[in-house]
Amino acid sequence: MLGVRWRGAVASGQGEHRRSWPDGPRSAILLLAACAGAYLATRARAGSGDDRGDPTHKESDGHLGSASDGNDGYYDIRKGASGYVHILAGLGGVVVAGLVFVFTFSSQGGPGTTHPAELTFAAGLLALGFIGCTVGAFGFAALAGEQKLTPNLPAAGTLIGVGVIIGIASILGAFEILASVYLRPSRILFAWLVAGGGVAGSVYNAFTVVDEYEIRTGSSGLGPSVWLKTRSQAHSWAKILAVVGAVPVAAGIVGYQLGLGPAQSSTRASLFVAVGLAVTIAAVLIGAIRTAHSTKGEDSGIDRKTALAAQIVVGGYVCALLFFLPR
Repeated sequence: MLGVRWRGAVASGQGEHRRSWPDGPRSAILLLAACAGAYLATRARAGSGDDRGDPTHKESDGHLGSASDGNDGYYDIRKGASGYVHILAGLGGVVVAGLVFVFTFSSQGGPGTTHPAELTFAAGLLALGFIGCTVGAFGFAALAGEQKLTPNLPAAGTLIGVGVIIGIASILGAFEILASVYLRPSRILFAWLVAGGGVAGSVYNAFTVVDEYEIRTGSSGLGPSVWLKTRSQAHSWAKILAVVGAVPVAAGIVGYQLGLGPAQSSTRASLFVAVGLAVTIAAVLIGAIRTAHSTKGEDSGIDRKTALAAQIVVGGYVCALLFFLPR
């Protein structure tokens, strides 16, 4: 074990003192600090020379957000996606530090030998969270690079958001597992954080249907949506979709409080992470593909079945995660 040595004066003369710090926590703290510094540097660089936040900047594509159509106040999903990329990059750095923590303390005995299934699950969820944030950042970068606002972009954002929400929920779930191993009185708090993150993600992802409606009404060259005829109808469907995603999460936290769930095992943990990984990658890849434009006419927006399926997947995953978390 490495130590930090210094000399200091004491009342009886000169004495030598030694303070020892465990290698694992120090490495994790240093890595976390390095990731935070890199994230802040990336944000500073991205902010310099970016004229999209300048109120004098004008779009010239003739779509929503241009100076010519009077819709400057509406949400531009491309600019939002550009901001999400930096947030996800920062989360990815935090996850790497968490993985270092798990691997270091698992190799030093103690909980690593008495809770192998739990720490296997935590490491797998952190890895899943890292992949979800990373591939989600690439997906949102593809969306942010679009030159025009078209109806397929909110559909792409919805599907990419599924993978991102799964990744973030997995990170929060890993923290609950670590709390159950190292700080048991706080595990219920972290379980509620998982549920809160799932509900927030479901609500946030639901309102992409409103973005599609605004895109169609903000461009004279696009036809009306098949199922979103008015702004009030779009908002109503957004609320319905938010509830569809939140209800399974509520069921999951109730089951957690009642102690429902299987016994912990490394096999179940690995299988759960594998399924989550497959869903995450599939959702982000399909979303990225949806940014491609049709060669046979108008780009298609998100349909009702896809929107409902996306919310069910998000809510179902968080519900299952709460079901599998250790008590």
